[in-house]
Amino acid sequence: MKLQVRDATFAYPGSREVFRGLSFDMTPNEVFCLLGPNGTGKSTLLQCLDGLLPLASGKILLDGQDLSRWGRREIARRVAFIPQNHVPVFPFTALEVALLGRTPHLGIFGSPGKRDQHLAEEALDRLGVLPLRDRPYTDISGGERQLVLLASVLAQQAELLLLDEPTAHLDFGNQTRFLRTLGTLAREGLSVLLTSHVPDHALSSASTAAILKDGRFLRCGTPSEVVTESLIREAYGVAVRVLEVPENPDMRTCVPLPEETLTKPRPRH
Repeated sequence: MKLQVRDATFAYPGSREVFRGLSFDMTPNEVFCLLGPNGTGKSTLLQCLDGLLPLASGKILLDGQDLSRWGRREIARRVAFIPQNHVPVFPFTALEVALLGRTPHLGIFGSPGKRDQHLAEEALDRLGVLPLRDRPYTDISGGERQLVLLASVLAQQAELLLLDEPTAHLDFGNQTRFLRTLGTLAREGLSVLLTSHVPDHALSSASTAAILKDGRFLRCGTPSEVVTESLIREAYGVAVRVLEVPENPDMRTCVPLPEETLTKPRPRH
């Protein structure tokens, strides 16, 4: 799916703008990592991209069609949104959570059939969590939950995946495996947009990145263009060094420096 955002501005009624004039494009096979401090509008932007919140001005186009003209079911068939801290109210099993991805394809009073169950089981199996199918979703680990949610997306057969800080509660190993899984899905045609507070996520896993601060993009481009020492300092108020990984000169990592380094300005890269 091709996503085009043009001069997008959003404000809650009676409040100041959350973000303004945002423009960017996404294509299939792309992983877009959106960085930025808390309260800068990242989660709100994802809700707008999912059609949950209307823009004050600007446009969101999916395959050239204005999202504001789409119905909720049509959006749900093609766009998947995984919010932060997703825990169902009821103790669904892992299979039942995966089956929720089929909801947009059912009738108003429809229930999942054999094909829906097959797609859900196939998705769980592909992500290596089929043995958890009968386990309560609330009883499995954070990494397993995220894989079950991804299985729901595969069962949904969505084309655009939006994830709000999907690795926030995962340990280092599960973060790495989860981001690699997103990369695999993107190479197979899915468009993936995730928010993160970790610059290394953009450097290691994304094809495009942006930093959102005070409702505007500081920069949008390739990860190496966005994750620079000066821009990370501007966004987060933290001094860092962006270093090459010796084993792979094409890879970089972002390392925080002592606080006193903030008093030593460096030129913008």
